[in-house]
Amino acid sequence: MIQAHEFQAELRGHKFFKLKGLKSLMIVKILGVLDVIASLMLLIAGLGFQLPLIVALFFSILLIMKGILFITSFASWFDILGGILLLISIWLNLPGIILIIVFVLIFQKGILSFLS
Repeated sequence: MIQAHEFQAELRGHKFFKLKGLKSLMIVKILGVLDVIASLMLLIAGLGFQLPLIVALFFSILLIMKGILFITSFASWFDILGGILLLISIWLNLPGIILIIVFVLIFQKGILSFLS
């Protein structure tokens, strides 16, 4: 009969444990894609175009939730700020330069997540 510690040692060499790193890498890439898309929404709003309500709500809530989820990271504050600004830009005309600056910050964060 296999003892518990022998079974764990057997599993450690298995590919399942190697996939854990791959899964976390894929999550980083997916979150990076979401950052890039959400930042493009900020750019569109910053250039003065009106976003469809459902798209603006979806990406603003997504940015806020993602920022709260990773609140310990300084870069996540940009997500929260971008989500709030995108949400406000649905009803108010914000200065385009503010939205474009936040676009640059979130866009670069999304691109850097591809390079990590």
